[in-house]
Amino acid sequence: MYTATTLILTFQTVYYDHVYSRLGTLSL
Repeated sequence: MYTATTLILTFQTVYYDHVYSRLGTLSL
């Protein structure tokens, strides 16, 4: 349970970081 939650949180962090990076590149 704890490991699954950690994986989900890590995935969300990486995913959002990737999305914001893409948005920043597109805005430039």
